[in-house]
Amino acid sequence: MEQPSVGRDGVTPDGALLLDIAGRTAAGVLVAVEADGPWHFRQPDGGLMGTTQYRNKALPRRGYRLVSVPWWEWDELHGDVECQKQYLMRLLEEAGVVSGQPTAQPGLNLTAEAA
Repeated sequence: MEQPSVGRDGVTPDGALLLDIAGRTAAGVLVAVEADGPWHFRQPDGGLMGTTQYRNKALPRRGYRLVSVPWWEWDELHGDVECQKQYLMRLLEEAGVVSGQPTAQPGLNLTAEAA
C-alpha cells in the first residue's frame, strides 16, 4: 500500500482540500493543522458549517491527523507565545500526533503553506 503524501502548496495530493498547515512527523504521521476562523461556524448556534464538517471527515480518510484551532480559543490566549505553544502541543497530543514527552517536539516537522 502506498504511503499517503503530504501534498504540495497546501493542497491534498488529490487536489480536493486546501490546508492551512500540513506536514509529516519524524514517525511518519501526516498532520493537518487548520485555523478555524468565524466563517467555519454557523450563526447563531455556533455549529460547524457543512464545508468544515466535510473537511473534518475527509482529512482523516486521506490519512491525516486533524488539529483544529477554533478562533475564540486562540483569541483567549491574548498573543502569549508560551501559552500558544502549550495550547498547540495539547491539541497535537489529543490528536495522537505527539506523545507529550519533551523529546517528541523536535520530530515535529510541520511546514506552513499559503492558504
